[in-house]
Amino acid sequence: MVKFKKEIAGMGGARYKRAKIASKVKPNKKSEKSHPIEQAVNSLVHGVIDIRFCSSSFLPVAKSSLNDEVEACVADMKQIATDIEKGGLEARETKNLLGAVRRLRRVALSKAPQVLQESLFIYLFSALDFFIGELVTALFQQRENLYSALDRSIKFTELLDLNDVGAVKRHVLDNEIENLRRQSYSDQFKWLEKFYSISLTKWEAWPAFIEASQRRNLYVHCNGIVSDQYISVCESADFKFGQKKPEVGKRLQLTDDYFLASTELVMDAGIFLAHTLWRKVLPYELEQADTSLNNLIYDFLKTEAWSDAVRVAKFTNSQRESSSDLNRKIATVNLAIGYKFSGSTKFKSVMDKVDWSSSLPEFKLARDILNDKFEVAASTMRLIGVRGELITEFAYHDWPLFHVFRESQPFLTAYQDVYGRPFSVRAEKVVEDAALELRSQVQRKEVEES
Repeated sequence: MVKFKKEIAGMGGARYKRAKIASKVKPNKKSEKSHPIEQAVNSLVHGVIDIRFCSSSFLPVAKSSLNDEVEACVADMKQIATDIEKGGLEARETKNLLGAVRRLRRVALSKAPQVLQESLFIYLFSALDFFIGELVTALFQQRENLYSALDRSIKFTELLDLNDVGAVKRHVLDNEIENLRRQSYSDQFKWLEKFYSISLTKWEAWPAFIEASQRRNLYVHCNGIVSDQYISVCESADFKFGQKKPEVGKRLQLTDDYFLASTELVMDAGIFLAHTLWRKVLPYELEQADTSLNNLIYDFLKTEAWSDAVRVAKFTNSQRESSSDLNRKIATVNLAIGYKFSGSTKFKSVMDKVDWSSSLPEFKLARDILNDKFEVAASTMRLIGVRGELITEFAYHDWPLFHVFRESQPFLTAYQDVYGRPFSVRAEKVVEDAALELRSQVQRKEVEES
């Protein structure tokens, strides 16, 4: 066996060593592609959104189809009963009756909607498993010195099959990740905590996340039947079952509300894990990490996913360090927008925590729009003019802040004053440009997948 390790001063001889995190290490050469951590997060987020879509689109179809089948069986049996009353029990009626009974029995035993929902729930955690591997890989790609903190063995015969040191590194890391994925989420987070010298399990949603992951294990291995292990692991994570603890031997149901909450948990777990480690391992990329989070929130706002936007924005605003006052204020405004259009009045307290008097006019514009001071906001639009520090003409068409304001008369008048043309004229061009961009993205994706 050949040992793959490099001694680092001050580290013990554990099976794996804590990674030495030092801001003085120079980052790898930047690529034109998006950051690998950002790619991993976006992949997980869109995977979760796809799972929600499948649940909301296909689960009602499964339920409706099952109900239709029941009604069809009942109607057939009624017709057969009528035929029998008229002409007696002939051979044809007997065959039809037995066939209808068999169909009804099968329909009565069908659990198709339950199978679909639970399958999507299980796949939710499969997406998280893949994400964790992608995240660890991305961190190693960006910080080559992390490899020296690994302490694993490799067979000499395997070493002979590898062409260069890079192949050896990938092989060792792949084995480490494969081993990591086989562990429980509790043990995975502990591994990450020890390797990167950081606390992760103090996350406020940790108990609920552990319960959901244990429930996933029940559906995979026990058909959803509650076990002593499920109860024990949940309680060890300080999860509170509420008024009534699940009874061992009983089956747990997966309600629509619980399913939706679980999609939020998995999405939040990935974002929390990625951005906590990104800031710890790659502190010189703080601005890139902040921008990535703000872009993610912005995408949620554009699709009116207010709940997702609020949760991620709260996490962003909870960060102790920000790359700039500008990024901090952008995150604050994004949180307020999420609250405002989700129907919550919390946006007021969020905005009131910041002194906007010396801020850019764009932030004052946001403050006035959120407080429904449309006439004042229109005056600020004129002050900003054709192009501000943060706002361009396109922003008036695309930025979620203007979600309601852009339909008001003060906005339409101010827009015409600034750009010399009606808002609707430019809106048509924006739609055309968006369609062209969407078509271009689809074509690029087809090329990449071919």
